[in-house]
Formats: sequence, C-alpha cells, structure tokens
Amino acid sequence: MNDRKIRIIGVALFFGSFALAYFFAYLPLQAAKHHEDGISLSLKVTFLSPVAFIFGAFAAAFGARGRAWIQTEDAGTQKLRIAGWILVAVCIAAGIGFHQWLKSAISAYGYKF
Repeated sequence: MNDRKIRIIGVALFFGSFALAYFFAYLPLQAAKHHEDGISLSLKVTFLSPVAFIFGAFAAAFGARGRAWIQTEDAGTQKLRIAGWILVAVCIAAGIGFHQWLKSAISAYGYKF
C-alpha cells in the first residue's frame, strides 16, 4: 500500500473516531445528564473510538514510514515489530480506559451497569 492511501485511511479513521465518540459516548452521557430512561453503552464501540483515533493519527502522521515501524513483511507473512506491539498495548489501554471512564461518568448520574 502506498503512502498516500495509508494517510487517507488514517485521516478517515481519525475523523471516524470522532463520529463514533459523538454517537456512542457523548450522546449517552448527555442523555444520562438529563436523566433519560434506557441509557446503554456498547463496549465494542466505546473501545473502538480511541483505537481508531490512535491508529488514525499514527497513520495520517507517518504514512508508509509508520507502517514500516510497526510491522515487517517476511516471505509473504506480516508480523508486528516491538513498536507495533507497543502501539497495540497503548490502544488496548486507551480503549479500556475510555470505556471505564464513560461507564463511571454515567454511573455518577445514578445509572447501574
């Protein structure tokens, strides 16, 4: 994949993460603030929002050079490098942290999960 495609995908992920956060984090938080009935959270989507933000920002900023930093291709197989595993760990921590923060923020308004 060439540098331009990677950067375009990165920008799409970056802005897509804001859309996910708006619909699946901000709107439920506002609904809880107004004490509406039936507040729900999706673990998968609230986890995906910061992951898309981090990967999108990384891909948009570094492009093909960043891809070479995080993965290697050997005999047709792709493997993560140490930097790739670190990026994955940061994404997992951010996704779990964002979901837990959102859950506790909504719980502060009296909702139980």
